[in-house]
Amino acid sequence: MLTLIYVVIFVILFLITSNVLAENTSVFGNYPKILAFCVTALCMIGMSEAFSGMEKIEVNVVLIPYAALVIGVVLMILLKAILWVFKKKEGSSFVAKEKSSSKQSRR
Repeated sequence: MLTLIYVVIFVILFLITSNVLAENTSVFGNYPKILAFCVTALCMIGMSEAFSGMEKIEVNVVLIPYAALVIGVVLMILLKAILWVFKKKEGSSFVAKEKSSSKQSRR
């Protein structure tokens, strides 16, 4: 199960980084997919090292920013999903009221 979660996070993070790097091709050269794969791999290694052993606090210093990147992306996706759910719950009643009021104003 944990492997499946890591694969999903890897795919999402790869798509995000490859899109960002593809938009900035003049800065990052002609190979944004390779660079995106390397960044994503470092992120996954950093995340797995950070969460593998809680008793061992020593995390490779080079991988700390990459672990922070993947944790930030995962938290942003969760926040976006939570806000979407609340907006959908709130918006369904608001949209229904707005449609009925716009029909009455047209008459």
